[in-house]
Amino acid sequence: AAAAGDADGAADGCVRAFRSFENSTFHGALAARDHNLYRKLEADWLDLAKAWESGDAGAAGRRRAELDADFALARRLFGEPPSPQGTAVSAFFILFREGFEALLILGAIVATLLKLGRREMVRVVWGGAAAAVVATFGLYALSLKLLRISGAGQEILEGVTMLIAAGVLFWMSYWLISRIEGRRWQQFITDNVKKALSRGNGWAMASLAFLVVFREGFETVLMMRALEAGGAGWGPVLVGMGIAAACLAVVYFAIMVAGIRLPIRTFFAVTSAVLLALVFKFAGDGIVELQEGGVASRTAVSWIPDSVFLRNWLGIHPTAESAALQALVLVLIAAGLAWTFLRRAPESHVAAAAPPPAALPEPQEIHR
Repeated sequence: AAAAGDADGAADGCVRAFRSFENSTFHGALAARDHNLYRKLEADWLDLAKAWESGDAGAAGRRRAELDADFALARRLFGEPPSPQGTAVSAFFILFREGFEALLILGAIVATLLKLGRREMVRVVWGGAAAAVVATFGLYALSLKLLRISGAGQEILEGVTMLIAAGVLFWMSYWLISRIEGRRWQQFITDNVKKALSRGNGWAMASLAFLVVFREGFETVLMMRALEAGGAGWGPVLVGMGIAAACLAVVYFAIMVAGIRLPIRTFFAVTSAVLLALVFKFAGDGIVELQEGGVASRTAVSWIPDSVFLRNWLGIHPTAESAALQALVLVLIAAGLAWTFLRRAPESHVAAAAPPPAALPEPQEIHR
């Protein structure tokens, strides 16, 4: 169709070929062996389809050349059988990459609850994470036995989960910020903590734990299965996963230590900043997942660099739709911070006029 100048036919054929790729075993194997190449190949493929849809033969030619180069790298990657060492390294990076974000959020939630002296709610959060692990393996088993979850279906599931998690993270970040503004922290503990950390809010945190673990877990299970199927077996995969789990445990311990030693205002400010950065990242990644699932439009833009660092760490992709949502997130963050700190001024005057409250124990001692 492309050779005949049929732009519509070329675009349709490109999309159908992309869907076939997503439903193939090569899709998961490439994601497991080289995640950056996998992401670039998908982006170039969708941009090629978009170029044909718009009738821009010049742009389509450039995108086709980039896609051909991607496939050449992929063929070279799969031209050699995977070594046990290479498989272990791939398994390590998969689990560490996918688990880092989830652990960062879980660690922030748990450290926050401990800082507030609410140890009983930690179990609720870990219960949400455990439920996500069970749901991950349950859905994977169903996909093998009863269901046929297509590649597009996986992308849509991940995208929706990521956007919901971004919304919950946004709420939690501003909840933390609002708790440290206005009055002295000890007085807040006395007056508001029981109401603010009600059962409903605890379940919201448990839901967030479920969402972030489920989203990362399902993709991790699929990629580990693809690594094992590559020929090296489960041995190297389990070795890589074990080393990654040990590294993640160190990260979690560091978060807990920081939560105990940092002053509570500093800890909440840092935690809120990290969570808001993840909101920004999840917003961009979520839209891209929906684009790859075929339920969101994709418009490539040249003014955003196509950088591995920007994609992996900030969720910045060269598409107008993801950039628009992330711009909206930045506006909401700025508006929320402005509202929070402007509201602080009158409350500070009231607090200055009032007598200081009696000394109270540190937050982590309240529950004792």
